[in-house]
Amino acid sequence: MNADRRSSDVADDAGRGSFLGDVSQVCVVTTDFMKTVQSFVQMGISPWRLMRLGPHNMTDQVYRGQPAEYQMRVGLAKCGRTEWEVIEPISGPSIHQDWLATHGDGVHHVLMRSRDVNFDDRLRLAEDRGLRCVQSGNWCGIRFAYLDTNDMIGAFIELVDIPAGLSLPEPDEWYPYKPA
Repeated sequence: MNADRRSSDVADDAGRGSFLGDVSQVCVVTTDFMKTVQSFVQMGISPWRLMRLGPHNMTDQVYRGQPAEYQMRVGLAKCGRTEWEVIEPISGPSIHQDWLATHGDGVHHVLMRSRDVNFDDRLRLAEDRGLRCVQSGNWCGIRFAYLDTNDMIGAFIELVDIPAGLSLPEPDEWYPYKPA
């Protein structure tokens, strides 16, 4: 065992992996939403749930520690056990807009889910390790928080809290088809 590792790290990880959880989603941020979604369809990843997220359907929006209102186009599609997400920022300050300004289109974050450690504890454990939350909100009862890990791993990590039994609302549209 690495002698530099704190005993609290060992206790947090004992027998179950990191408090961060398992990777369940990869997100690409883009300036051309439909072109990116169509590229995924060409690769065989579909159908896509397409929707707009913003103050009309999100609450508790925070950007870099301050209340904020941001809007984005979002697409979600499953490929095996992994979900792909495409985001194009529309308005307001966001880490997605920041990313495009400095990096351009590309992989922006991975979403990690945990069934072993609750959301608030995960945020506290992240902060204890110097991983600060740079954007957060609540969409349809799903709390989310992005951790500033970009300088460490070249992308952000998103944590989520999805209530048991939650059913996602019908998207604005399906592309290229609605599943049966």
